[in-house]
Amino acid sequence: MNNNITYFIADEHLQIAHKIAKFLVKEQQRIEPGKEGISTELSKLITYLDSKIKQNLNIDKKERKPSRFFTYIEQLAEHGQTIGHSKKTTSYYESINEICNQYLRVYEKKPLVIIQILGWSQRLMRYYKTVDNNDIPTESVVRKTPKVVETPKETKPLKTKDIKILEPPQLSKPSKPATPKLIEPKKAEDSQALQPPKILDSPKPIKSPKTEVSKAVEPPKPWERYPKKPSK
Repeated sequence: MNNNITYFIADEHLQIAHKIAKFLVKEQQRIEPGKEGISTELSKLITYLDSKIKQNLNIDKKERKPSRFFTYIEQLAEHGQTIGHSKKTTSYYESINEICNQYLRVYEKKPLVIIQILGWSQRLMRYYKTVDNNDIPTESVVRKTPKVVETPKETKPLKTKDIKILEPPQLSKPSKPATPKLIEPKKAEDSQALQPPKILDSPKPIKSPKTEVSKAVEPPKPWERYPKKPSK
């Protein structure tokens, strides 16, 4: 099967290509005048997208994988310092990422439209380089705030002056055992003072006084009656 693809472009898409080309030419003059770094990186992105499109030509539409073009650009913008050949590569991809997100995000599921616009943008960049920079109208682009990547602090090796030499601990001398003191026997006066207290005898019970029982008076017996005195 012939892998050569003929890319047609509509007038609407051509206007977008003009805007992208103008913006990228301005960005090149801002980042690194006189160089062609952005154009070089843009051609790499077009090659990547073209290879993804050709891979899906012989595959059924249901089994086709998305190009993930915007994810690819974002990763390049974040890791440009490690994969780039110059210190300006990160700035190049950040500019490309910003303009593509603004004008091409609506065509995310139409990679053929994206590659048509980017191909014409690269061609138009050659034209706008020959035009005076002041004659190119500026395109308003909503810039994203760049992510600040904190670099780990390098720990400096300690100088010999800062290194303290640890001295071995001083061993304490064994102390002499204390001589036991002899306990003197207590005197007799001290022993009396320490005698146990005497237990007092329990008090004797108090006897209650005897109550005399009154004897019953017996009646006089008849023979012991006294004679009555005669009446006068």
